[in-house]
Amino acid sequence: MASERARIEEGIDRAWLRAQALRDPFVHAFAVWDLEHAPDRVRFSRLVADGATRAYLLQWLGNPRCPVVHWIGPGEGDELLAGALPPRPFVAVVPPGAVEAVRRGRGPVEVYPLLGMRRGPGPIPPVTTACRRLRAADTEALRALAREFPGALTSSYAIAEPERELIWGVFDGLRLLGVARAQVALPDIWVIGGVFTVPDARNRGVASATTGALVRAAAGAGAAAGLWVRAENASARRVYERLGFRGALRRLYLDAGAATSP
Repeated sequence: MASERARIEEGIDRAWLRAQALRDPFVHAFAVWDLEHAPDRVRFSRLVADGATRAYLLQWLGNPRCPVVHWIGPGEGDELLAGALPPRPFVAVVPPGAVEAVRRGRGPVEVYPLLGMRRGPGPIPPVTTACRRLRAADTEALRALAREFPGALTSSYAIAEPERELIWGVFDGLRLLGVARAQVALPDIWVIGGVFTVPDARNRGVASATTGALVRAAAGAGAAAGLWVRAENASARRVYERLGFRGALRRLYLDAGAATSP
């Protein structure tokens, strides 16, 4: 439970964050990446008690649908940090102990279990499906996929810039069948996300190809790979496990009036 000396402060101590990221790059990957690459699109609120940062909120303001919040650190009893959440609607990824505090402070939420998976060292299984990195000429194909299949996984592709971002895809002629991207590409960790396959191309190795291509690219850059998946998505988990990923972290995705799911 937060003590009387606990308080909320805006912003983040960069030196403190770098030290935390050295201990656990995956947990703090989004905070480090966003602070370096899009500081105008993020807001930090941290819980300080006894002179030390105990937890923080990373609020991403660049999502076209609503703010996306990552609650990093313990969640039990932190009413102060829950009070620093944005007004509805928003989505948040939180530790399990934070859910009731969020409900008390921001109203009802839909809850979806998430599993953070990390890939250890080891050989990458071969993938036979052809896959390549997208470039500027593929922008319209990417936009077309986002228009045809709107949703949480594809929304970022509506504004993505393939020449500048690390996005891999599988094509059938000019049609894009599936994509995945590096949401974070730091020297020691890449976080893979936005893994999507069009419905009529599923169970054909597309997700394995796009995710595997990113794993290879990360390894080539000397970085480990991690990703987040909906915990009950058994088919996706099997794909990732075949590529060497193993469950490491459990979090909850909360939909606070945004009408979106992971």
